[in-house]
Amino acid sequence: MWSELPSELLQLIAEKHTNYVDYLFTRAACKSWQAAITKKPHNVLCQLPLLLLPYHQNNPDHRGLYNIPDDKTYSIELPETYEKRCCGSSHGWLIMVENSPAIFLLNPLTRARIELPSLSSVSTFPTEVVFENSRNLNVNYVRREKLYVRDTFVIKATISADPSLTASFVVAIIYGFNENLAFCRSGDVDWTLIDETSQPARYKDIMFCAGKFYVVDQMGRISVCTMADMPTMIHLPHPPQISPRMGYKQWYLASLNEELLLVARYRKVIPDYEYKTDRFDVYGLDADGTNWLKLENLSDHMLFLG
Repeated sequence: MWSELPSELLQLIAEKHTNYVDYLFTRAACKSWQAAITKKPHNVLCQLPLLLLPYHQNNPDHRGLYNIPDDKTYSIELPETYEKRCCGSSHGWLIMVENSPAIFLLNPLTRARIELPSLSSVSTFPTEVVFENSRNLNVNYVRREKLYVRDTFVIKATISADPSLTASFVVAIIYGFNENLAFCRSGDVDWTLIDETSQPARYKDIMFCAGKFYVVDQMGRISVCTMADMPTMIHLPHPPQISPRMGYKQWYLASLNEELLLVARYRKVIPDYEYKTDRFDVYGLDADGTNWLKLENLSDHMLFLG
């Protein structure tokens, strides 16, 4: 019977898949196939990402995964995300925050979970006032504040490596009103704060590329963070000057073939709209690494920004 195929053959079949959805459906065919095929498809190479959709109130234990190639949404059981907020994703893992100081990594395919240091180790996190209610505040006020902290304190997060493949990885976050930077290594019990200056950092995006963490601030200035025993920030050349008449700019970081890219998103205020994206410009460093050059096209590549 098909359910009794040898495990070696099933794994060989699974390794031929080039799409996560096909891999998942093959593994879910029956219990024997599920046991024979590894949870995470390490063989599946670079592809379009699955987009995680918000949960529906009528079915909060499930989330939708939108698969771009076949234009379909697939429902997966993922109760770990209910009333949680995803503040970043990398290497197939989600970085989730709760209505508490807890923050954790979650693999949506295997449902593996890795706890990270409590956010209460970050000095500006309102542990006593909100989460311990040291001032005996109104219960409804505290509940609203917990939701506000969940939705705003960690602005962006990323991971240096796939925790499924290595026990040594780093998680970095942009956090707080001043949008500063902090990180933790696997096994740490506290977050390490990186205070470059006494002024607000106002970092807007963060990513790991070619073995280093990069951050970009609200002015488009990029810094490289070295994860040494004493973390340091190294500044890259300033971005190209752009006329304010071009509209409001939002900066993103991206990579292409392990090369760092700087993306400018131009937004215009239009009545009855919160904002409208007018266009994007993409920049890459020249061969000397001293100037940003505007890219006219991405060839046959595609960027996803979030």
